[in-house]
Amino acid sequence: MFVEGNLREAYLNFLIEKDILDHVQALDVLDKQQHDTPPIGRLALQERVLTIKQVVKVLSAQKDSDLRFGELAIRMSFMDERQLVMLLDLQKKSRPSLNVTVEDLGFADSKTLKAQHKEFLSQVSEMVL
Repeated sequence: MFVEGNLREAYLNFLIEKDILDHVQALDVLDKQQHDTPPIGRLALQERVLTIKQVVKVLSAQKDSDLRFGELAIRMSFMDERQLVMLLDLQKKSRPSLNVTVEDLGFADSKTLKAQHKEFLSQVSEMVL
């Protein structure tokens, strides 16, 4: 079974195989998608899980750490795992889709992408079933 990241990678590879994207454009899509996804610290502020003071402390501590924001915030006792899971779910829902990102970058139009996505999902369904 695919996890989300593998499915995203498989879809990008599918778009490359279909000559919708080249490899550089696929990286541009991933970069833009990541850039347009709100960071956990911002979401924690919006959802009133953390204060600005706590966010700044975590960001400052992150400079000397290899830990991700949420993991560090938990270690600093600013939030618990349940809150992080909620924020990660919200972040996932806030991430723009690959099709939206491809279209925003002008690499393909919505009609083409919808048809390609339908074909991709059909192929995935055949593999799973």
